[in-house]
Amino acid sequence: MPRCIECSAFVQRIVHPETEMVEKCVSCGRCCDKYYEFADVQKWIDVVLLERRAWMHVLFNQRGIFSSLFLASLVCCLIEAYVVRTTSVYADIRNRKILFPATPGSNLSGEDSLQLVRNLRSDMLPLMMYADTWPTLFLYASMEYFLCLIAAVWIGVQSQRGDASGQDDAMTTWATSVSLAYTAKVGYLVFLVWRIPIPLVVVVDFLFLLWMVRGFSITASSHPSRFLAIAALVVSVLSRVLFRHLTAWSPQVIF
Repeated sequence: MPRCIECSAFVQRIVHPETEMVEKCVSCGRCCDKYYEFADVQKWIDVVLLERRAWMHVLFNQRGIFSSLFLASLVCCLIEAYVVRTTSVYADIRNRKILFPATPGSNLSGEDSLQLVRNLRSDMLPLMMYADTWPTLFLYASMEYFLCLIAAVWIGVQSQRGDASGQDDAMTTWATSVSLAYTAKVGYLVFLVWRIPIPLVVVVDFLFLLWMVRGFSITASSHPSRFLAIAALVVSVLSRVLFRHLTAWSPQVIF
């Protein structure tokens, strides 16, 4: 059920079908959802800036967005698989587990980068072996995403036990929240385009966690227990930690 992004109250509808104007909230008297009158660019800028009202709009009032966020999350998993493989190869080079084909005037620090134009060169491709490793790593990244998705949705559905319609809403909202948080990993693209030191890639993981905290806190805002968001966050993060520990497909923190 849609909500007013100003006071979080449930509303019957956002847009009047005859006038096509955004209606005012009965509870607070303000516009139910101003983002119906804004361009998508403004909405996503506010999402990136963790604007509470923008997140409420996406999570509660834009129901058809889950499929798009789901596909975007899978694309982010594909990018993350590239990042994991590339960083692991450079770690092996630094630890001298792999011999880097040195050329006159070259050095490791000059090559240590996630930049596509560097890692797709003829001297680097044999070391990276993307064709052999990328599909498997993508599968692991996707499984990790699904695991976090299932964990959060399970917590959300359990919180609405006994309310069939509430469970359906919880399933959609929590799934959207996890998928939206996963799209923060599109930040890896910056490292693929520009030459940025690999250790700074940890910032993307921090943003992902920050987005998850933001999404879960808003998704659980109407629940009487203040610990629902914390429980969902702990279960989701623990699922990721255990999955990476058992499969060893990626370090706990990529750097």
